[in-house]
Amino acid sequence: MSDKKTARLVSELLKGGLSVGREARIRAALKKRGTDPLRLKEYERMWEALAEERVPEPSEAMRRRFRETLDEAKKTAWRTAPAEPAAGKRPARPGWGLIPRLAFGFSLVVIGWFVGYQLTPRPERSQIETLNAEMREMKTAVFLTKMESASAADRMSAVHYAEDSAAWNETVREALIRALNSDPNANVRLTALETLARKADDPRVREAFVLSIEHQESPLLFLALADVCLALDEKRAAEPFRKISADPALYFSVRQRLEETARKLM
Repeated sequence: MSDKKTARLVSELLKGGLSVGREARIRAALKKRGTDPLRLKEYERMWEALAEERVPEPSEAMRRRFRETLDEAKKTAWRTAPAEPAAGKRPARPGWGLIPRLAFGFSLVVIGWFVGYQLTPRPERSQIETLNAEMREMKTAVFLTKMESASAADRMSAVHYAEDSAAWNETVREALIRALNSDPNANVRLTALETLARKADDPRVREAFVLSIEHQESPLLFLALADVCLALDEKRAAEPFRKISADPALYFSVRQRLEETARKLM
């Protein structure tokens, strides 16, 4: 989609619920603006595919999956600390013998890709790059339309789509942060938090976790954010959690948990 007007028309069309006359006028306007009918069909098919995705029911299983996500992340990227070498010994270099073989294999892959890319005629190469860019743009447009849906199930399916690393960009990130802070459905918020937690290497995501604390009302979201901030050792979250834990309207057990989280982060 080349401009905001076209994007708005496509978004209105995908949401549905239009009168026959209104739908016909939108399609005529899109045709006049040069929108490819085949591309519009691709949007509609993608919308239908997202609508058919199974949305998990809110349950303890969701909470357990969230905890598994945190545990997996802590084992890999978030909290990787090198072991101290024994006194008088050279630090071990795990897998050192594999490096030449891996480097050689990787170089073959790179060389093969480079040669193939260079042998592709320039007009075709440009066309492929344009199609890839249009596909990413189309996926983002459908994602944003789903995120604006009145249906919590639609918004949930859009958040699940964002778990695909190929879908990640600034627009998707900001939409997920908005969902975390303001979606009316607590389960959509929790799923947005889970998806964002997989991208915690992004400084803006980490900052969003801290700022999001004051936007929450659900005890489940407070506890989930506490889990994430502890896993990240996000010390900036200590003060917001301390303030929230002083609210007498919170369940006593939740207040205790948030107080404990604040102490550990200080």
